[in-house]
Amino acid sequence: MAAPVQAGGYAEYQFTGLDGPEGSMDLDSSAITVRLNPGAVQRLTFEMERYANQPDLGFPWSRR
Repeated sequence: MAAPVQAGGYAEYQFTGLDGPEGSMDLDSSAITVRLNPGAVQRLTFEMERYANQPDLGFPWSRR
């Protein structure tokens, strides 16, 4: 299942990095898509820059 994840309630934050079970990666986006298998449990730790973007009322999947 794929689900959009947005940085902040109005995308005002910016994802800058991700630490997960597969390792670390650099990011530069206000929204990402996370795909997990049904019943999967993973811990993802995001790094963010706060208040990097103007607030946006659009849905995360419409910003691609």
